[in-house]
Amino acid sequence: MRLFITSIFFITSIFANWTVQGNLGLEHKSYLDKQDNKESSNSAFIGEAEATYDGDIYSKVLVKALKDFSENKRKYVKIDEAFIKFNGENDELSIGKSLHFWGSLEVFNLVDILNSQDNLRDIFDKEYKKGSFLANYSYFFDESQIELFIKVYEENQKLNSKDSPYYFFPQNFNYDESLKTSDSKYTPSIYLKYSGSLDSENPIDYAFAIMHGYDKKRYFEISENIREVAFRIDKFLTWNTIVIDATLLKIEASVTKSKDKSIKDYFELGLGIEHTLEQLFDGNDLGFLVEYYRHSSNKETKEKLNIFMQNDIFIGFRLTFNDISSSEIVGGGIFDLDYNEKNFYIEAKTRVFNTLMLEANIRRILPAKESMLNFLGNHTRATLSLKYYF
Repeated sequence: MRLFITSIFFITSIFANWTVQGNLGLEHKSYLDKQDNKESSNSAFIGEAEATYDGDIYSKVLVKALKDFSENKRKYVKIDEAFIKFNGENDELSIGKSLHFWGSLEVFNLVDILNSQDNLRDIFDKEYKKGSFLANYSYFFDESQIELFIKVYEENQKLNSKDSPYYFFPQNFNYDESLKTSDSKYTPSIYLKYSGSLDSENPIDYAFAIMHGYDKKRYFEISENIREVAFRIDKFLTWNTIVIDATLLKIEASVTKSKDKSIKDYFELGLGIEHTLEQLFDGNDLGFLVEYYRHSSNKETKEKLNIFMQNDIFIGFRLTFNDISSSEIVGGGIFDLDYNEKNFYIEAKTRVFNTLMLEANIRRILPAKESMLNFLGNHTRATLSLKYYF
């Protein structure tokens, strides 16, 4: 915490002509149902500080901090974004470390492949990702753009301690954080993306991409210790949305050709529909969501890659209060159509006194023995966080 506060003062003083904003807060997780001999709770300091400069050259630095008060391994002060962007008349070039979001679905994004999950922060929430070292060139047309990304480094993946409910392996298995790669960690991964919008009676947002490089999915290799292995692939991706009155249709899909002999080629598909009843009561909106996820490959590949969404359906809702506090409640259940597995969650957030954000959520997981989540056992987690924004 002291290091993060020092970082804020450093950013404020060094970047005096920049815009500085961020948040500081506390987060508590209680594990109401868990495996034996695992921690019953986690309490942590959390924080972010972002500095931006928007002049002839746009620059951004984003520092994130996490300090758990009981789990010593769950701590860091890291820079997730630090890049400069050169703006031309119809194009721009960005170089440095950055975060990018790809996808259109609510629960899980099959095509979100540029940044890996920050497992120390949370293995479930897709909001928490790690910055990647990238060069990004974009050229803009009237209603579309083409982008080239070159990712130049594959980072190690840290895990929680053995006492955490989120340690993937049995207690007698030791995890080696040094990533094993089929080529060098510095071998580039290349992504080419074309995206745009069609402004018609039914607005459409579309995106297509191809990539050559390391897959975001990885597998584990067991020898003296357990190590994560990154392998090379070729991939085609697309994600699209169309608005029809108060209904939003979504699709994500990808085809992957593996260059690792132990991993077979695979196909992934996600379909979603969200229908909103606007101004339903007291000016609030109620949305109903249904999403279907499919992963197609052989059994060995599914098990080796620990595929989570392989034949699953999500049924949920979104209640938006349209108030000055930006209040929202989202929840639902994920049901595995192959195995007897269920995953329920509900989360709520609201702003208090304009500078405080209060968030709460409950997650209940009933895993199947065939599932990658089987290591959790029956699992219930309640989370409460309070953040001060500056």
